[in-house]
Amino acid sequence: MYITNLCNRSCPYCCLKEWITSDQDKALYMSLSDIDKITKWLKESKIGFVQLIGGEPMLHPKLIEIIKRSTVKDIEIRTILTNGLANTELYKKVVELIDTK
Repeated sequence: MYITNLCNRSCPYCCLKEWITSDQDKALYMSLSDIDKITKWLKESKIGFVQLIGGEPMLHPKLIEIIKRSTVKDIEIRTILTNGLANTELYKKVVELIDTK
């Protein structure tokens, strides 16, 4: 799932460089309502996993809630495609939530 187009890098090789932004005021974020719709569809379709991508998914302001809502519906988050430049404490929290599955 593309959950945001916000990114804190501007890699010259990025295939999404025309879509992503580093401007938080212009960034797009997938809503929690859309997350609920997608996870419901995944569950109904017997698809038990998802990958979170962006931009930089670790910059989504509701990332923790996205993970919680996904795991409550038994949707495994297999991958978070990240550049590794987000808040270290956030990474720890994300790993805790995903590893409790």
